Formats: sequence, structure tokens, C-alpha cells
Amino acid sequence: MGNANKSMRAVSTLESERQLVPDQDVNATDAYGYTLLLFAARDGDVKAARFLLEHHAAVDTRNGYGATALHFAASWGQHEVARLLLEHGASVNAVDSSGKTPLLRAAANGDAKLVRLLLKHGAGMKRRDAFGWNAERLAASAGHYKVLVLIRRWPALVAAVQQRAVGYHSEVFQQQQRPRR
Repeated sequence: MGNANKSMRAVSTLESERQLVPDQDVNATDAYGYTLLLFAARDGDVKAARFLLEHHAAVDTRNGYGATALHFAASWGQHEVARLLLEHGASVNAVDSSGKTPLLRAAANGDAKLVRLLLKHGAGMKRRDAFGWNAERLAASAGHYKVLVLIRRWPALVAAVQQRAVGYHSEVFQQQQRPRR
């Protein structure tokens, strides 16, 4: 909890003193490679994360274990921060030192809402961690039924949406090709 309070005070300091010290490094790290953005992602502090990203915080900076801010948001169930990071171009398939992607972390934690968000942004479902476990196996082993069903049904859901889109575009095209009277 001390690190979180310290990081939020640091963001407040950055925010209030920005005019006085315009070249403060928002990407500065501690001895373990943690940045303020990593702490903001872990703590779900959307305001701090937005401020840091608007001031050019590197969205995919990694700590000493290879984890990005999106890994932290996925691990701690921070949906709004995850959405913000993805909007700013966070790598949805970044791999940490244990081979885990944000999707694997969210699946292991049973967070169906976050799993859906990551899948919508192109998270790879076939990725395996250093132990050979994929998102489906992680969810199943932890008894996260909703996540397991979502992962198993995701390819069919995507195919159905694509099929509807093709049908719609085909119908529009045919209407445009009809002669007008």
C-alpha cells in the first residue's frame, strides 16, 4: 500500500508542478523497473494513468519481470485502465518473463469482462505460458466457468459477426446495383 500512496503522491506532484518542471521524466523507474504508469494500472487510477499517457508515458514499458501496465491492469481487474491503455496502443499480446500475456492473467483470475475486452482487441487465444498453459486451461483449472465458456465460444461469436457483416454488405451492394426508375 505504501508504494501505491507514494506513486499517487508522485503523480499529484507531477500534475501540480508540471509548469515549474516541464522536463520531468514520466517514464522514470524504480530499482525494479516500475514506473508510475505501472502503479496507476495496478491501482486502477484512471485519472493518473490518463495524465501520464497524455504526458508521453511509454504505454508498453516493462518492469524487471517483463510485465507491462496492461499486464497489471489485467492482473488486478482494472477494466477502465485496461481500456485506456488499449486506446493508447498497448500491446495486447505482450509476454512477460513467465510467458503470460494480459489475456492469460485475466483468464487465470476469472475476469470475463476483461477477457472479452482483450479478445475484442485481438488477444491471441493460442498463446501458452512458460508452463504450457493457455487461457482456456488456466480458466478451467481455476473453475472460472464464465471465462471458459467465453473463450471456447469466442471463435464462433467472431465468425457469426463476420458473417452478418458480409451479409449486410452484400445486401447493400445488391441494392446499389439495381437500376433506378
